[in-house]
Amino acid sequence: MSQHDTGARDLIDDALDAWAREGPDLKVQPVAVVMRVNRLAAHFHAELDAVFAEFGLSNPSFELLATLRRAGHPCRMSQRQLADTLGLTAGTISLRVKHLLGQGLVTLEADSTDRRVSFVRLTDRGRQRFDEAAPAHLANEEDLLRALSSEEQAALARLLRKLLLSFEGAPASQTPARAVGLRIGARPLDPPRGTAGVRRRPAGVRVGAVEPASPAAAAGLQRGDVIVGVAGQPVRSPGSLNRAIALVRHAGQFTVRVDRGSQVQDLVVTITGAAAG
Repeated sequence: MSQHDTGARDLIDDALDAWAREGPDLKVQPVAVVMRVNRLAAHFHAELDAVFAEFGLSNPSFELLATLRRAGHPCRMSQRQLADTLGLTAGTISLRVKHLLGQGLVTLEADSTDRRVSFVRLTDRGRQRFDEAAPAHLANEEDLLRALSSEEQAALARLLRKLLLSFEGAPASQTPARAVGLRIGARPLDPPRGTAGVRRRPAGVRVGAVEPASPAAAAGLQRGDVIVGVAGQPVRSPGSLNRAIALVRHAGQFTVRVDRGSQVQDLVVTITGAAAG
């Protein structure tokens, strides 16, 4: 029988009890966290969207306005800076900026020293919109966490930070994979099951580029390699790759299993200095 906290039960408790009965050999302890995080995320998104809608905004658009606002006068950043700060791709930032441009909440300004760079600046209208929405948003967030005391919120924040850092770097744009010199490319489609004469590729992530003189380059990783494991842990997605590297890079050395077309190899990555942090 699963052990639960005393007090009211939720749907996850029932699921854990069912698995204890039907699959006693399954290691379902992570379900207690992952399913609750998933359900809470859905509730949070719905509540946040409801408040933002009152001000003609969405969660992503408010996030971008907030990032510009807290940058200080003149409340402007390059699109690269926005991408790095928010841990998003340049394409995602471009779409968000385009939406806010249409509302007149931001404007684009060319860099006087580099024509290839443009800055996103908060307009007076954008600042006013943010200043109107921010108090309602913060009150809403406070209400969402009302079931937890201040001490419990602080403890939960520490645990969530630790978990998030296992997926992302600090800053988020410097992911663990990029810190060792790997850039992830698009994953090629697997052939259909049963395709005659075609070796089905294992799950993994494809290396789009390897930074010169990086730990990954020194280990022999190449563009086009498909990483299928790190330190014995399977890799199925960019997130799982970053998480696996984050959890072992402090040791200074780890193995990376790659599928290189006709063979699978184990390469040893050795890291020191900032990359090991």
